[in-house]
Amino acid sequence: MVWSFPALAGQQVYLVRVEKAERRLELIGEGGKILRSFSIALGSEPFGHKHQEGDERTPEGRYVLDWRNANSAAYKSIHISYPNADDLAAAQARGVDAGGMIMIHGQPNGFGWLGWLLQLVDWTDGCIAVTDSDMDEIWTMVAAGTYRDQAMSDDKAIWPPIEPISAGLHGRCPRCGEGKLFSGFLSVGKRCVNCGLDYSFADAGDGPAVFVILIIGFIIVGLALWMEVTLGPPLWVHLLLWIPLALVLCLTALRLIKGVLLTLQYRNKAAEGRLDHGE
Repeated sequence: MVWSFPALAGQQVYLVRVEKAERRLELIGEGGKILRSFSIALGSEPFGHKHQEGDERTPEGRYVLDWRNANSAAYKSIHISYPNADDLAAAQARGVDAGGMIMIHGQPNGFGWLGWLLQLVDWTDGCIAVTDSDMDEIWTMVAAGTYRDQAMSDDKAIWPPIEPISAGLHGRCPRCGEGKLFSGFLSVGKRCVNCGLDYSFADAGDGPAVFVILIIGFIIVGLALWMEVTLGPPLWVHLLLWIPLALVLCLTALRLIKGVLLTLQYRNKAAEGRLDHGE
């Protein structure tokens, strides 16, 4: 099972990915490149998502590394933002405490020399443990910070940059490139089901229609003029050929162009202009 969460990184690491089944933690760079890989130990109940305090499970899903502690009980620690809102709601529905203080950390202080042995078993209470030397490397490469889950926020350090034109043409989320952008043929969804991005910012206005008119109009009129000059067909041939073709091309291009404009809007943080009154 793959468990991943965004790393609030510096210039090198975009994502920290944990593969629980393989007991491996990976530091992911731009373009999905694996920069480093480390062996890990998990909680004594390693299978399944964490549901409550004391179940000794390691959470599964997408979380944030939001703060760090150089003087923790174990050798250095980076906090994982469990529980999130969904975890809290699920725990409340069960009538239990969701728990917390899930960290990536080294060995218990004073026992770093035993790391090679401790890492052979799952010994934590749900945290992710590595050797002290590995923790030094993770500590250096992965920085902590504040995650902002707001529409149009600058989250390039959290989500690896994607190609906006490709995502738009495929109708995918402009942030993660995986979730669906549209809930219908042209209707934009409320939020991404994969990364949770709020699509309320999405407003292409009349842009898609204008581009469709210009592009498809140029193609259809150009072809019709060429046929008229070259073959001189009767009027009914033009009507029978170009009207259906124009409808098909316009409907197809409208969705594609709208998707591209919305992903570019997100990438460039474009929004409606407002007067600055110095407030």
